[in-house]
Amino acid sequence: MENYYKILGVSEKATSKEIKSAYRQEMRKCHPDKIQNLDDKAKAIAAEQVNKLKQAVEYLEDPEQRKKLDDYLRATILKRKREEEMDESRKTMKNKLQEREKAVNESPTQQVDADKAKFKAKLKEELAKAKAKAAS
Repeated sequence: MENYYKILGVSEKATSKEIKSAYRQEMRKCHPDKIQNLDDKAKAIAAEQVNKLKQAVEYLEDPEQRKKLDDYLRATILKRKREEEMDESRKTMKNKLQEREKAVNESPTQQVDADKAKFKAKLKEELAKAKAKAAS
């Protein structure tokens, strides 16, 4: 669905009078009969722009169609906002995962060293208990 407000260059709160005024101004700029020295390709482009302007004014003059457009535009804005928020949370999650992976990749040797130290301490403790038991 096209943004007819943008085509006419008016705000979403534009009145019927403002819409018609903008329509007339835009028509003066691009109507093929008003512009001199146009080749066939430029005339076709101008005619297409005139059709878009006509379609925009017809659409915005109909209250039901205008309400549909307003609802669509609001939904589009909300969707874009949600996607931006999701992108931020995805970036945060990705960074956290990368930090975890880095920690895991760095820690195996540290973990093994820590486990060895604990094991040696436990062995020394058990050896000391065994010596104490043998001595008594």
